[in-house]
Amino acid sequence: MITTVEYSVAIGLVATVLGLPAGWALRRRSAVIAALICVPLLMPIYLAYAGWGLLRGPGSWVGDMLGRGPHWLGPAFDHCLAACGLSLWAWPIAALIVGASARRIPSHLLDSLDLEPGGPCKRASVVLRLLAGSIGASVLIIGLVMAGSAIPLQLAQVDTYTVHLCVYLSLTTNTASIWGATLPLLGMALIAGGALAHAAGKERTPIRDEGDTANRRHSRGVLVLAAVVWGLSVPVPMGLFVWHLRWWVSLWNFWKNEYQAVGTSLWVGAAVGIIIAILAMATWALRASVKSSKVARGGLWATLAAGLFPGTLVGSATLAFWNAPFMPRAAGDTLVPVVLAHVARFGFIGVLAGWWMASLETPDERGARLMLAGDGVRAWAALCLRPAAGVVVGIALAGLALSLHEIESTIYVQPPGPSSLAQYILDKLHYNRDEDLCAACVNVLAVGTVLAGGAGWLIGRAGRPRACSEPPDSPVSGMLPE
Repeated sequence: MITTVEYSVAIGLVATVLGLPAGWALRRRSAVIAALICVPLLMPIYLAYAGWGLLRGPGSWVGDMLGRGPHWLGPAFDHCLAACGLSLWAWPIAALIVGASARRIPSHLLDSLDLEPGGPCKRASVVLRLLAGSIGASVLIIGLVMAGSAIPLQLAQVDTYTVHLCVYLSLTTNTASIWGATLPLLGMALIAGGALAHAAGKERTPIRDEGDTANRRHSRGVLVLAAVVWGLSVPVPMGLFVWHLRWWVSLWNFWKNEYQAVGTSLWVGAAVGIIIAILAMATWALRASVKSSKVARGGLWATLAAGLFPGTLVGSATLAFWNAPFMPRAAGDTLVPVVLAHVARFGFIGVLAGWWMASLETPDERGARLMLAGDGVRAWAALCLRPAAGVVVGIALAGLALSLHEIESTIYVQPPGPSSLAQYILDKLHYNRDEDLCAACVNVLAVGTVLAGGAGWLIGRAGRPRACSEPPDSPVSGMLPE
């Protein structure tokens, strides 16, 4: 457990530092920037680790250096690579958390800091003190997420508590002892999920654009730093996979040999994306209703706790449920358990998105909607949902992209028959077959980039959703406040 805490805190700190420039860039309140920042989160969690790890392959100068060095150098390098790879995946979480706090710093305060003596260092120290709470929250949340991460740390042979549980799950069938061993992680997930749900449930006045004049002199440098971090997270690892391909025909061979695995994963991902979009709409509608907001808060708590729970344990719990005596045997041989496990892993994305969409409605807009159209679902769908339909489609694409790369829970619930992309790539990661791994990752990342780009384009095209704005042909057109 000590090793788990050390690595989780270290990854949380590094990821938060990497996410600070992007978080400050979010003061521009640009949906396009926010969508681009989220792209690394929609990529596989092993992307940066596997891509940068190609540089230490046999025959490379890094590999030769590690081979000639002392016996501890190779494992230490792998541990550092795993931690840095996870940091390059997790920094958008920090950017979103810090960005939400940065947008609430008044522009006039930053303008007054420009007039104070002391130079950029003093201004930066003041801003960091203002962001201290969000920075601490970012380290804590990312640390909790990393405490449940197994794949990159397992590949680097880091003896974390989650890796220990994975080994324990494969050696015992005693359900009581399994859940007893998971109680520490389960308790942390429930407490953290409740805290996050409570923080999200605090009523705040939606932020309106006021012509972002804050700290314009440093905006270009911040954007450059954020772009560098983004490049190290996605384009550079993908370029390394392309560079290490020896034969271009390997890309085609992947589709020819693994079309069944691709088809299975796409079907599962489509179902997961649709369910996550439904969760987003349901949460939005429940929170927009005066009578059902507490139900939405309970759903937010449950899904956040499930999202923070280790994926391997989610998969194991799903498998145990489908193997229960009261369940029909045929159900376990379908893709339904896989879909449910992925929804348990990523359902919080839809619930958070619905919560965010509902929070964009100002008190004046909500009062006008209730007065003119009532508190019914039809009024909400006409005045709130229809203008932001593109955002809902983007959420579904994001769910599809996340499902496509999910490994940790899939390996427990995948039914007999054609394997999934998760199982195929996990085998390549373990056996370090560079050619097959590079071809698979290039293709999977290409598909994931298209999905992530589509999700970002739809959300960015919608811009700031006009929460509960009236459609042009609405009977109350022109009556709701802009």
